[in-house]
Amino acid sequence: MDSPRVPTELSELIIDRVRDSALPWWGRLKFVFGTQSYRLGTADHVGRDLHTLRACALTCSAWLPRARVNLYHTVVFDDPHDVELFVRAIQVADSSSTRHCLADLVRELVVEFAGGYIPFAQGTLLRKLRSLRTVVFPLLRVDSHSAGWHYPSPRHHVLVAQFNSLTELVFDLNLGDYRMVVYAFRVVWAVRGLERLTLMFSGHPPAFTNAQVQPLRALQRPWSCSKLKTLAATGPFLQKAMDVLHPRPFGTAVERVAIYLDSPISRQCVDGRGY
Repeated sequence: MDSPRVPTELSELIIDRVRDSALPWWGRLKFVFGTQSYRLGTADHVGRDLHTLRACALTCSAWLPRARVNLYHTVVFDDPHDVELFVRAIQVADSSSTRHCLADLVRELVVEFAGGYIPFAQGTLLRKLRSLRTVVFPLLRVDSHSAGWHYPSPRHHVLVAQFNSLTELVFDLNLGDYRMVVYAFRVVWAVRGLERLTLMFSGHPPAFTNAQVQPLRALQRPWSCSKLKTLAATGPFLQKAMDVLHPRPFGTAVERVAIYLDSPISRQCVDGRGY
């Protein structure tokens, strides 16, 4: 672009606003609701954001770097083959003459297990995604009773915890599915650097036996959630969820709590020490 009328710095700020991801700390649940639209790139505001960012990337060389940062901020996996394709893209970018490190742009992963197990916690991504901050698990869409669905191995949470820069987790899960709840809290309690957690409890109410509750609670370690500062939770079965979890499932360092209640409707956010 020759002699731009708008300074490049200002243009970059405007491009950053296109993605519209600067939600308040208590609004993280909106990302869970919008994930499906984000993936499909439909005609809603999320789809328009992607189209706009692509247009910005093609406008001029001065806009390309910032548009690329925003385009690759969030990567969505909804098929095992997606992981293979993305790893290949990273390798091609690393070997190109520009030496652009594509992996360093990724801040969020959305892992859609609905179509089956997604091997996102694998060697190349564990090494390359050095700037990854957030993993989103829209598990409510998983049909765990499907013949083709298998939960990750009991040690999968150990791999997830090897993303050293990971500080935020977002879960949308069916509280009535015991295996789903176990998987979610294996991950939550394994990530040592976890600072922000968003939980949406939906589906069916839990009907766990004492023989199921005790092993679930035993998964929590003394250091689990020791760095957790921000917690947001919602769902019609929120109280029931707390009844089956450990008395202090989110540690004692929480400073900000947002509880979304279905009845009565409440958007009030509460600051406080501990949980």
